[in-house]
Amino acid sequence: METLLVDRAPNGVVTLTLNRPEKKNAMNAAMFNELLAVFREVDASTSDRVLVITGAGDAFCSGADLGDRGADTRWRTSRWRSTGSPSRSSPRSTASPSAPG
Repeated sequence: METLLVDRAPNGVVTLTLNRPEKKNAMNAAMFNELLAVFREVDASTSDRVLVITGAGDAFCSGADLGDRGADTRWRTSRWRSTGSPSRSSPRSTASPSAPG
């Protein structure tokens, strides 16, 4: 795997490490697809009992890697289809200026 480290202990504990510390483990299309593959493997396994997810370096995951947006447009648009258009599904901000304090 390109972006993940997977360690399976004999007692059924699977440790999955997000391994892009230079990007604060930001999720790109490759990581997303690898995560899905590991989730499916663990789900199908009769010996895996627990999945522990951690991040390499000093961050768990900083979110989506926005610099990787053009790498796989199918990944980006498929996420929108399942969650709705970001502009239509997100409520308008109703935050008001803070009171002087």
